[in-house]
Amino acid sequence: MNRRRTIAITRRVLRGVKHDRRSMGLMVVAPMMAMFVFGIAFSGDVTDVPLAVFQADEPVTLPNNTTVSLGASIVGHIDTHVLRVVPVASAADAVAMVERGEARAALIIPQNFTSDVFASLAGAPGAEAPAVELRLDRSNVNVAATIGRVVAEAMRAAVEEFGRAPVTLDDSQAVYGKDAKFADFFIPGVMTFAVFLITNLLTITGFVQERLSGTLDRLGASPLTAGEIVLGYGLAYSVMALVQAAILLAVAILAFQITIVGSIALAFALIALLAIASQALGILLSAAARTEAQAVQFIPFLVFPVFLLSGIFWPVEAIPPELRPFSWAVPPTYAVEGLRDIMVRGWGLEHVWWAFAALGGFAALFILLARFSLLRSRE
Repeated sequence: MNRRRTIAITRRVLRGVKHDRRSMGLMVVAPMMAMFVFGIAFSGDVTDVPLAVFQADEPVTLPNNTTVSLGASIVGHIDTHVLRVVPVASAADAVAMVERGEARAALIIPQNFTSDVFASLAGAPGAEAPAVELRLDRSNVNVAATIGRVVAEAMRAAVEEFGRAPVTLDDSQAVYGKDAKFADFFIPGVMTFAVFLITNLLTITGFVQERLSGTLDRLGASPLTAGEIVLGYGLAYSVMALVQAAILLAVAILAFQITIVGSIALAFALIALLAIASQALGILLSAAARTEAQAVQFIPFLVFPVFLLSGIFWPVEAIPPELRPFSWAVPPTYAVEGLRDIMVRGWGLEHVWWAFAALGGFAALFILLARFSLLRSRE
């Protein structure tokens, strides 16, 4: 092996990278982006989760004329940085807030809670251990686990003021996702991530190949308009995207046996719309790539924001508040939230229309921008 010839090849490659601004940018920006996004996103905890609270406990006057309410003490010990307490007028109102998606859980403290605690402590005949009811939305298992932990800690802190009071937390009656497993939360995110990434990459590389082969130039010289070209390619890639969506949904149901409480057809329609929006974004991004190697350079800029900001693997509620607005600028956020609403909560179109509207808007915007980009390239 000739060392001089080997070094000459190394120098030639490095000179090529030096003069390729895209490669230089990827080499510098991508690692910084990865570290900042991972560091900031995973440094956050679940915060500002709405908790509907019905506190009906009546105060009890002790022999020393001190008035106490264990129920009020429990509410007062709730960590308000994590849970945003929303007082309501009845237990039914608290549960209704969870059913409408306005709260992630309902905390219900019965009327004679403190009296029952003292009766149980005194060993009164027939006295049972008083219970606080927590009606959870388990469609997001991470958020539900955090709510349960914070409420249990608040109960523990309140009970310590009364000694070893026999109090229990009943969270057996979930509003949504009673028997949900972690896979029921995780698989919709995997499906969303796979559809978005694969559709984007197939569209970008396919469109670049059309440009390199000269097909796009020949179409540009024909009477076809830029809009017709973009829509034609868009329809073709949409068909391929729909096939991918169908395969992913079938694998999720048959292989992983995930729970689908709502309509399978509605879940497929939402995944399909995400696929259409993704291919439209792929056509738009392909305008900035002249070779397949340049197309591959888009991967980090697609993967990192989607992976960390869209709630696919990490709840949006756990993302630092200053980054949450960016989550809603990423199309997969709407898809994964909508899918969990359909598959775990069992919601219909009347509840998840906003996800369809947002993804449809993204698709229309990307198609218009792709048409404008193609018009500029033909000038």
